[in-house]
Amino acid sequence: MRTGSLRMASQDLGVGLRSQVRVIGALMIREAMTRYGHKDLGFFWLMGEQLILTTGVIVMWSMGGLEHGHGGAGVVPMAVTGYGFIQLWRHIVGHSNQAIRHNNHLLYHQQVKILDILLANALLETIGTVSAFLIAYIPLWLFGVLYPIHDPLLLFGGFAFTGWLSFAVGLNIAAITELNEASSRLVAPILYITLPFTGLVFMVSWLPDQYQSIILWSPLINCVEMIRGGIFPLYMKTYFSPAYLTIVCVVLTAIGIPAVQYAQRHSHH
Repeated sequence: MRTGSLRMASQDLGVGLRSQVRVIGALMIREAMTRYGHKDLGFFWLMGEQLILTTGVIVMWSMGGLEHGHGGAGVVPMAVTGYGFIQLWRHIVGHSNQAIRHNNHLLYHQQVKILDILLANALLETIGTVSAFLIAYIPLWLFGVLYPIHDPLLLFGGFAFTGWLSFAVGLNIAAITELNEASSRLVAPILYITLPFTGLVFMVSWLPDQYQSIILWSPLINCVEMIRGGIFPLYMKTYFSPAYLTIVCVVLTAIGIPAVQYAQRHSHH
């Protein structure tokens, strides 16, 4: 009897998981179509937008005389690795602002939960950002402007941690902005305030030793250093801790999931 019950439970779990995967996939397609349309470039604009913005940063930095970078890191590698990362962070967190009320009409479907919506958005942004990175990387690498990828696990692991961290923070943002409407106005300024702690335009190794241990408390710094650690030559020292990132992401996710569920139950919309 016990074996039969376990088998039925595992089958029910499998059915439930397959159902949620279909829901999240449908939400990703819907979000892509809503945001980028059914015609012209459609979903590929998600990658094109990242590519254009990255190119713009490269041009501006080069015009400012920063084309040689610092410590041997050129402006192109810094821009390509940093700007996709920062866009991923800002887009996922930004779309979490008041996400419950903005997507309230979708929650009438019994199988759709706000967690599904936020996860679908995070996955869409992550896939688009990584795709844009690869589209930009391949020709630049072929022309010798970018370093070869020597550790793909570090590179894509850094993007994965960025997506997870952004999703976890977004859960909490969605809950807070639903419970307190005025807090939604603070999300954009806070995202700008985080810029100095992202490592967008610098590496930890460039800082004096006494400041390195302090700045590494920022999980965002760990993410971008991890991304750069997969591409930059080994003589360019990068600092990051996957264990620390995992702890931060797990804690924020564990807080964010019940917070979103609480906010959804107490929503007046």
